[in-house]
Amino acid sequence: MSWIFNLIAAIGALVFFHELGHFVIAKLLHVKVEKFALGFGPEWFGFSTAETRYSVNLIPLGGYVRMLGDEPGETHPDLPRSYQTQKWYQRALIVAAGPLTNFILAVILLTTLFMVGISVLDTSTSAIGKVIENTPAQQAGLQSGDIIASINGQPVKNWDEVTKIIQPNSGNTLSLVVRRNNKEISIQAKPEYKAKVKHGILGISPGRKIVEKEYPWPAFKKAVKETAFLTVFTVKAIWWIISGRIAPDVAGPIGMAQLVQEATKVGFANVVYLVVVLSINLGIFNLFPIPILDGGHIMFLIIEGFRGKPVSAFKIAIAQKAGLAILVTIFLFATYKDIIRLLRPGPK
Repeated sequence: MSWIFNLIAAIGALVFFHELGHFVIAKLLHVKVEKFALGFGPEWFGFSTAETRYSVNLIPLGGYVRMLGDEPGETHPDLPRSYQTQKWYQRALIVAAGPLTNFILAVILLTTLFMVGISVLDTSTSAIGKVIENTPAQQAGLQSGDIIASINGQPVKNWDEVTKIIQPNSGNTLSLVVRRNNKEISIQAKPEYKAKVKHGILGISPGRKIVEKEYPWPAFKKAVKETAFLTVFTVKAIWWIISGRIAPDVAGPIGMAQLVQEATKVGFANVVYLVVVLSINLGIFNLFPIPILDGGHIMFLIIEGFRGKPVSAFKIAIAQKAGLAILVTIFLFATYKDIIRLLRPGPK
């Protein structure tokens, strides 16, 4: 049951570092932080310092940093350490620090992984690392370790060349020549169309290779580059979903638990890499201009900067109710997708 520990640790790390970003910048700007909490609901345990209560609460979904005067309509003009008395761009910096810290966490974890060496997908060859059950690849007799030499008479040397032929050929029978135990074998396989990705698949994935250990500075530069790549890829994927290029596919709490469980089976490094991906996704999602999210707060503060006066507490309250409705809808849709995945075994 080690995956349960990994799940708790993953959620804890994501929430802790996100809230730590808000906390640190608030402190640097001399804003009084009244509470730093992990989780919601009744307090499980905690302790207090001169001005801040630190607690772990019973519902482990999220967390918050409560500052003096940070509620809409709550003002403390006579207190210089109130959140509301800070300039609009200082408040925006406090709010933005949470999502930005999620990106920093990704860089820290990736730097560590690159320093110790990790196993990654090897797309430089055409070797099959895994054959998924109940797919055309398994039905055709493809096996892990097979090296695809050609498809329809066209030689292939790496995974990119393999996928470029397979993906546009859903429903068409492909003639593959694979090398197995120093022998060449001819196999017929027909890719099936997957609506989620909108192209054909056989049900195979590349093998894995061990990345050599890096010294700290090269590992850090590589981590920054990987974080940037994952961020851009995630933003593109969101745009593809919005534009209808790919079908929407999200994971809720159940789906996240499944991802951690699968990553735990492969190894701890994979769990850490999953946390990297989740942290980047959390950072991007929180920057969406949806009221109630950090991005929504930043949006209101930018409006305040242009207008020269804050948006009324009444309008913010209405917008936050709408934002909450959006989040609940997303949560319910994600939970529905989780349940569908549970009820439909096999590759999704």
